[in-house]
Amino acid sequence: RFNEEFGLIESADMKLLFRKYERSPTSVIVKGIASMQMLRSEEMLQELNKLQIPFDLIIIDEAHHMRNQETKSYNLGVILSNTAEGLVMLSATPLHLGNRDLFNLFNILVPEEFNNFETFEEQVKPNEFINLALQRIRKKDTPENILEALSRVESTTQNERFSTNSNYQFCKKILTGKTVLNHDD
Repeated sequence: RFNEEFGLIESADMKLLFRKYERSPTSVIVKGIASMQMLRSEEMLQELNKLQIPFDLIIIDEAHHMRNQETKSYNLGVILSNTAEGLVMLSATPLHLGNRDLFNLFNILVPEEFNNFETFEEQVKPNEFINLALQRIRKKDTPENILEALSRVESTTQNERFSTNSNYQFCKKILTGKTVLNHDD
């Protein structure tokens, strides 16, 4: 789609790349596709960590495999995140993960923003009540019951995020009947 050609990078190719990078870091250009299985080998992890090659962009497919902190895949994600200017993590697998797994993926992507699991849990707590409100909407529950579920976000530590959010306030006005949606809205 972008008129770009990407070759497959095998283990021998990576080893050659490492040696070239050690000799002349500015002359090495990498553009290819490498398997996570190959890159997470102990030898590759050690070399990637040691050399800290500054990649422009890394795209990780099936990123949900990096959710467990106890795995080499997670360690690979951390190393690549630390060395890449840009990191994109993709997964077509529905994420029915626990908060810890989701936190671990965010911690790889943006470690400076997601470095404390307890803070993360506080940040995502409102999702429980938003999802409850959505379930009640799907069941065609009463506006009062939907509003009751949605308003629970105000009991969380993220209250200020919602009390100052115009979309949240607009939804509350609709549910209380203080605002009526036009067909154009």
